[in-house]
Amino acid sequence: MMRSYEVCEITPRVIREIFDTCVRNPSFQAGICCSNFNQLTALREVIKEIEDESPPWYVEQVYFNVNGIEVRLQNGSKLDIFVGNDASRGKRFHCLRVDSETDENLQRYVLRYMIQDYQFVYTRDGDEDGDAEDLLAFAEAMLGRPLYLWQRDM
Repeated sequence: MMRSYEVCEITPRVIREIFDTCVRNPSFQAGICCSNFNQLTALREVIKEIEDESPPWYVEQVYFNVNGIEVRLQNGSKLDIFVGNDASRGKRFHCLRVDSETDENLQRYVLRYMIQDYQFVYTRDGDEDGDAEDLLAFAEAMLGRPLYLWQRDM
């Protein structure tokens, strides 16, 4: 499955490409980060057009709210369009497109860690002593169940 983080100008073409990726890949989580609410409002029209043009079996439901737009597809995929800020922490995506006008500190410290693989963090490969695996085993023993992959990567 494709995992990517890209900073670009958010255009209707980019949104259509991400939508098509969601259609082609079941259970795909995609995100588009806008730099401001005006841009988010403009993207509402693009989403409405895409929904109207799509076959009825593609889109399950579209949610419009003040925090963003969420498009759920029949195949389990989800497209989340939101305005980037510190409150965005906790979102996870396979694919994230960030508007080029978004604050660089926000990109560096919040947005780039939203990729589900955590492709920007250090891996445990350099852990010669195995301390990380011991700690993870302890956490799993205390919880009484295996940790999720995103928990192990934290």
